[in-house]
Amino acid sequence: MDRKDVEAAEEMASMLQKLVPLTRDVYHSLLKTYVRAGKPLSDLLERMKKDGLEADEETDRILAGECK
Repeated sequence: MDRKDVEAAEEMASMLQKLVPLTRDVYHSLLKTYVRAGKPLSDLLERMKKDGLEADEETDRILAGECK
């Protein structure tokens, strides 16, 4: 996440998703990586929603750029 490496983060998430459904924490890590890398978030937010995870307060903080 700190290296802003979206490709590596997506690869890790893809491998994890083959074993278990992605959790909100995994999506939040991906969102933080995307934000730090300056990448568009719309597709990732759609994937999150398709997996049944609606935005919560933490998601809103990440989107507002208040993530740590």
